[in-house]
Amino acid sequence: MIKRKADLCNFICLSLVGTALIFLSVTPLSAAVLEFPRDLNQIKFLNLYELESKKKLHPLSAWRLLEVEKNYSECLKKAPSLFQKNKKLQGWILTVWGQCQLKVLEIQKDLKSFNSFLSTLEKNQELLDSGPWKNSLQNLSQKIFLWIINSEDKTRSEFFYPRIKKFIFNKYISFNGELKKWAHNQTEKEFPGLNPKAKKEEIFNPENILPLKAKEKLLNLEPFLKNQGIDSFKVDKEVLMELLNQSYRKMEYQNLIQVSSQMEKYFQFTQSYPNFLLMLGRSHQFTGGYDKAIYYFQKIINEYAESDETQEALFRSGLVCMRLKNYKEAKRFFETLYSLKLDKYDITGRYWWLKTLELTDDPRFLSEKKSFVFDFPYSYYGLKIQIGSEEETSGVFKDVTKIPNSRWEVLGEVEQGWIRFRELSQRGWLMEAQSEAANIPVPTNPVNIYYFSVLMSKAFQHPLSVRLMNQLLEHTHDIRNLEMLKSIYPLTYSQKIKIESEKYKINPVLIMSLIRQESAFGLRALSSSQAAGLMQMIQPTAIEVAGKLKLKIQFPEDLYRPEINIPMGVFYYSEVLKEFNNHVPLALAGYNAGPHKIKTFVSLRNETKMIMNEKLDILSSDLWIDEMPWAETTGYVKSILRNSLIYHLIQGKSLSKEPDFWRDLVVITQ
Repeated sequence: MIKRKADLCNFICLSLVGTALIFLSVTPLSAAVLEFPRDLNQIKFLNLYELESKKKLHPLSAWRLLEVEKNYSECLKKAPSLFQKNKKLQGWILTVWGQCQLKVLEIQKDLKSFNSFLSTLEKNQELLDSGPWKNSLQNLSQKIFLWIINSEDKTRSEFFYPRIKKFIFNKYISFNGELKKWAHNQTEKEFPGLNPKAKKEEIFNPENILPLKAKEKLLNLEPFLKNQGIDSFKVDKEVLMELLNQSYRKMEYQNLIQVSSQMEKYFQFTQSYPNFLLMLGRSHQFTGGYDKAIYYFQKIINEYAESDETQEALFRSGLVCMRLKNYKEAKRFFETLYSLKLDKYDITGRYWWLKTLELTDDPRFLSEKKSFVFDFPYSYYGLKIQIGSEEETSGVFKDVTKIPNSRWEVLGEVEQGWIRFRELSQRGWLMEAQSEAANIPVPTNPVNIYYFSVLMSKAFQHPLSVRLMNQLLEHTHDIRNLEMLKSIYPLTYSQKIKIESEKYKINPVLIMSLIRQESAFGLRALSSSQAAGLMQMIQPTAIEVAGKLKLKIQFPEDLYRPEINIPMGVFYYSEVLKEFNNHVPLALAGYNAGPHKIKTFVSLRNETKMIMNEKLDILSSDLWIDEMPWAETTGYVKSILRNSLIYHLIQGKSLSKEPDFWRDLVVITQ
């Protein structure tokens, strides 16, 4: 209680300091002032993808809706007048105009409307130089110009060549190599000999004429697997480690175990040795060789205590002991891990330590349980503890603190960005508003960060809202309340989700929970692996699913549309769910890592073979999730299960306390 009061004091004091700084500063002539929480309810935002009615739409909303609904020709007709009437948004209007122009060229092969777009671009070239729209507008201009110069209708397209060439040279830095090369070729045609081609020099490569006299390189693990002599091979330790990693990624654990005795001499006195030992320990763990797994993990703990691998060795040793029901030994490993006070296993490692306290009747259990729930109330394990204890069921919403009123001034150039953001958000231009929001500096005091995050949620900028609120939650407990949870667990696109989910007998909560984890409801989410849209589908999967649903799509553009992404994503998850006999956690793992990987993992041990078809106890139902080789997939499964619990709590629904709670929670009984 004392700690909580101190947190609250710090939270409010920081807020007052931040507010005081605003009033002490010299206020410029122009400033946008936001009064919180008043303005949270006064500013009304629109989502064009969730319209209840198309009547009485603002002209900007109605025009943007034309592009959303793929009425590109009508979009082009109305673009010039809207461009002239909305000076502050001209960069974004020209960008959407360009999107419609490109689609008309690609679909209708019609160049009639291009003259108007090009003329506007020529008169407003400065829009390509600055503004949040700059990159999008440059990219669209390049695509449009490339379509024109590659058009088969040369009679019409060549009419525009001189103007396009001139524009490219005027904005030379804005365009890619292909367009620059084309522009130079056009100049060469007009003035032959102006750019003489340099003679290509041949580069001397002695390997082309000299025979290589060296040992044959080791390209795979076959010689080790066949017990062949290695002396005739050139063994490079880095190459060898990469071959081992490749075999590990392919889940060839038995191969790694088989060659380990021959391999060890190459790594024993190198920096790679702890990693080598960890790889062997995991391989034995995943294939049920628990004694050997403990041996290798223990070797790391004893001999390489300062290495990065020690944390995982402790964690996996604890999990192995839990499998063997050796709870006292598991407690020793988890307690050592907890004592390191490192972030990697701060929740998971501490939870399993807590379970060992319970299973060994340790008197510290009740106090540690209370502490865990206070520190991690919204984690998967924190929620499971609260749901499993009668006295803790409502703990998620306990100790609600009223957030004080606040005032935030947006000054200078940022004010213009805020004005554009507000206008775009009120007109339903979500993706354009997202770009503007990225350029608005986040407030400095905690109270304004809280309100700004809630405001972003109301404006459907959910990824930003979730990120800011999670950062704030790391530093204070005083924002824990129902409004905060609702702001970062939105119900956006719920109607579309409900319609698609019910087609496949899936509870909509599961799909909302999946989207919350995959993209945080960000329409234009694109991962490093090029997974696109709300439900994060990669191109091969998207093409396969589109074929099954008889859809014609362009990747990734069409995946940014919820009316396309949601039906495709729900269908694909329903197919994965069938593969795993409606076992939701396994299907979630399969959705993330790929069904084949999860089936392989499950098939390697008797303990995991039963997961799909048998009812597991409370330990086994979670143990396999933390045992998986892929940390990302482990976190993914628990995060979505956590999301589903929070969505049900927000909606006031009762939850099952069974280990397989997800059966009632997320799948509608057929």
